[in-house]
Amino acid sequence: MLAADGRVTATQANFNTRCLDAVVAVTCLDGAVEVAHGDKMVRLQKNQQISYSVEGLAAAIPVDSAQVTAWQAGQLIFRDRPLASVVEEVNRYRPGKIIITNADLKRRIVNGTFQLDKLENFVAQVEQLFGARITALPGGVVLLG
Repeated sequence: MLAADGRVTATQANFNTRCLDAVVAVTCLDGAVEVAHGDKMVRLQKNQQISYSVEGLAAAIPVDSAQVTAWQAGQLIFRDRPLASVVEEVNRYRPGKIIITNADLKRRIVNGTFQLDKLENFVAQVEQLFGARITALPGGVVLLG
């Protein structure tokens, strides 16, 4: 498989590949996967992930495969992620856009599981958990401050 400027090779393996904003993340779910970018190649084993971009190939890290593939079962699972990262992911699945206007709020840590078919509750949950101010605008745009 070719993704951005890299190559993912597997013979008997399951893997998840994601390309967002020119950053490719490859997660080995089962078996072994080879990821090549530039003149470097890394072999991933089950529950390992690597990412690459124009800056190069990062080091492989251990991951929870169930968390990576939760979207396939209609869920988003976050463990120790900053709210800015969580909102970026939630924005991929809901109409409109959530924008965080407060730098401190962006850094707040989120642990939780959210149902894709109930993401309309996400903003209210952030408001309740973090005391965020909500401003709803036309077109599904929401400002969190």
